Amino acid sequence: KADLEITINLSGLTNGRAQIGKVINPGFYEACKSSFDAIGAGEKRASEFLIESRYSDAYDLPSALFAVYSAKRASESMLGVGKETDIGILRDGQARIVSDEMKHALAAAYEKLRSTKPDLDTVVRLLK
Repeated sequence: KADLEITINLSGLTNGRAQIGKVINPGFYEACKSSFDAIGAGEKRASEFLIESRYSDAYDLPSALFAVYSAKRASESMLGVGKETDIGILRDGQARIVSDEMKHALAAAYEKLRSTKPDLDTVVRLLK
């Protein structure tokens, strides 16, 4: 086994059912027990975001895309997490990569939602 100091997230379909796992340095495989997984410096923050969002494999595709994109963006607050994002979709036995146009649409929706969130003072005033 070589020590490559990397973790690889693997996703695929087995008999029509999605499977998620990761290869962890130095070559061990770990199956994911939930409907999502994350790797890298932002792994914990992205996972927490999806848990807080009550992410489920029952989400429709647009909701799932937005939730996963939002988790990635939330993880960018962690040291070492870059801005570049690649998203792949496994559906109906085929794999495809989300286009730059779709990523721009996700980014615009994310920024719009973030800009409409009330600040803590507003929330506290509403609770009184």
